[in-house]
Formats: sequence, C-alpha cells, structure tokens
Amino acid sequence: MHLLGLIILYSIEERKKPKLAVNFGPLKKGGGHNVALNFVFELKRREETGFDLFFIVCESSALKRELEDSKWKDKLCIVSKNPVKRIFQELTVVTKFLKKNGISWVYSYFGFAFLPARVKQIIGSADSNLYFPEIDFWREESQIEKVRRYFVDQYRIFGLKTAFGVIYENDAMYHRAEALFGITSKSLIRPSITTPDKNDCCALTERGEGVRVLLLCGWQRNKNILLVPRLAHELKKLKLNVEFVITASADGSSCAEEFFSEVSQWEVADKINCIGQVDKNELSDLYDKIDFVLLLSLLESFSNNIIEAWHFGKPLIISDEMWARSICGNAALYVDRDNAICIAREIVKLYKKEARRKELISSGKMELSKFPTVGQRLEQEFQFIESLVK
Repeated sequence: MHLLGLIILYSIEERKKPKLAVNFGPLKKGGGHNVALNFVFELKRREETGFDLFFIVCESSALKRELEDSKWKDKLCIVSKNPVKRIFQELTVVTKFLKKNGISWVYSYFGFAFLPARVKQIIGSADSNLYFPEIDFWREESQIEKVRRYFVDQYRIFGLKTAFGVIYENDAMYHRAEALFGITSKSLIRPSITTPDKNDCCALTERGEGVRVLLLCGWQRNKNILLVPRLAHELKKLKLNVEFVITASADGSSCAEEFFSEVSQWEVADKINCIGQVDKNELSDLYDKIDFVLLLSLLESFSNNIIEAWHFGKPLIISDEMWARSICGNAALYVDRDNAICIAREIVKLYKKEARRKELISSGKMELSKFPTVGQRLEQEFQFIESLVK
C-alpha cells in the first residue's frame, strides 16, 4: 500500500509540471545531432527535471535509439528524415501528438517547426549566415540552389521573429540578433561536451606511419571540402605521408561527385579515406586514431569539431576568419582557407614540431575549461525555458 501511495504521489507531481516537447525532428546526423545527444545523455543521468518531457525525433537516428532506451520511450513522436515529409508531419502527426498530450510549449533544439499558432516555440539558432549578411555565404552554389537557399533563409528569419525565445551559442550572433531581427527574448548558452557511457570502435583501422588529418563533416561546401584533393596533392609534393579521414561517403550528391572528380584529377585516391558517418559512441576511438583536426569553414555559429579537438587532445587547424579567432584564441593553428599550398606547408611544419603540437593541445585544454559542463549547459537551457513558461 505504501508503494502504491508513492506511485500515486509521483503521478500527481508529474501532472503538476509544465509539459514541454523537445523537438529533435530535423536532427539526423552532424554537429547539431551530437549536441542534442549530449542533452539526452545528461537527461538520462538525472533523476528529476522541472518539466514533464515529451520528444519529437527523427526515424533511424541515434537520438531515437537513445530515447527508446529511456523512461520517455512512451512519450515519443517519430518523424521522417525526409525534410519535405517531416514538414507535412509537423502539420499533421506532430500537431495531433501535441494536442493529445496537452502540450503548448515546444523547445525546437535547432530551427523552427511548422506548428499551430497556439504552440509557443523556443528555438536554438545556429544559422550563422543570417547574422553576417556582409558575407556571401552561398557564393559557391548554383543559381537554382541560391534561390532555394534564399527561401529557406526567409523561413528561418520568420521563425526567429515568431519564436518566444531564442538560444545562441555564439557571442556575435547573440549581440547582432536584436539589431537585425528585433529579438529581445534571448539567451547566450555556450556549448559543452560529454562522452557517452560506452565507447565503440569506428570504421577506421589502427594508425600506421605518416599523419592522419580528420575532417568530421558531410558534403558541405562551407567546410571547403573541395580543396582537400588539391591539398593532398601539395602534401604529396612535400613528401609527407598523409591520409585525410572524412566522415562522409559517396552518396551521389553534387558536392560528392565534384569531390571525387577532383580526387581523380589530382591523383590522390590513396590519400583519401571516406569512412562515412560516425556514431557518438565511436568518437573517442576516431579521435584516438587521428593526428590533426582540420576545419576550413567560411562561417560557423560554432562547431563541435573545436571542443572535441580540445577535449581529445588533438591539434586544431582552422580557417583564419573572425568567427574562428573569437572562439579559439591561441588554441588553434590559423590558415588561409583557400590556399592549399600554404595550408600544406603549415601541416608539414606542425608535423615536424612536437613542441608546437603540445602548445596547441595545452591551449585547447585551457580554452575548454572556460566552457560549461553538459550539466551546467542543460541547467541554463531549462532556466531560460522556465523563465518564459512561468
């Protein structure tokens, strides 16, 4: 009888909590997906939160698998990995799910969902190009793709202006938000990193001789991935035995086709290893098997590559851009992102200078100490959401 009373009391307490749906629907892979996994891992470690939580997750994602193995397994709404299909589901299946469970608040982890006006959304904003209009972010895309991107960006701006609150990871975006879009209900919450409870092996063999350079990304032109074949060629000329490890696979996309065409042109197929997507549980093994992390983005709100390189003790080579310097300080080697010859020379110098490598790793650990733990970040997120809900 005493146990039954505790169960009834727990059920009453749960009903008193405000209901919140956390929307992970658009996240199926990449940096945003890994950040969301950190959120879920920390939630699973906690006994209590101030909300009665529900989740919207993408089919066949690691997020879905983690939540199915949790106390929230019966509070999930599954959506398609196809963006068009997902948007239709937001208007139908997700809307019905929210109404059935009496949910009026949604935390869309990144992006803005197509939901009824009665549903109040708090969103995470990581679309850095919206906040730096002076940079022609889509310059390398085709004309048709630029038109498509324009309409997507307009929808994202609509979402920003409609949201009840916006969370930022980047100082510059946070400060520009009000002037550009009139956003006053906002919070700056820096990224964090956590490691999963188990470590699995990734699809990469043990290290041999030479140097391995990791590009943890998909086929994204913003990452300047198309420069890699030329860079591999320049390193071959400098007699450095290098292997570029890329977490993408030949998927038939236009960027992938261009990339492999460049690989053939520069005759560097033996220097490129596209291992495909890596699960969160495989990150520790992946970083253990590489030497340097390369990030040549034109623009980022933030990148998990940065704090992961610091956390796992790997030298970070990054674009010499304002956004990168504001985040990394002395904890990265800065390079001209478009100059393959100069980047190759810097990689060779770094490979030969152990003291410089140790200096970058030490600086990375110092920078990482300034960021919140995953528990502190989650607490900040919930505090901001509670301030709006109450």
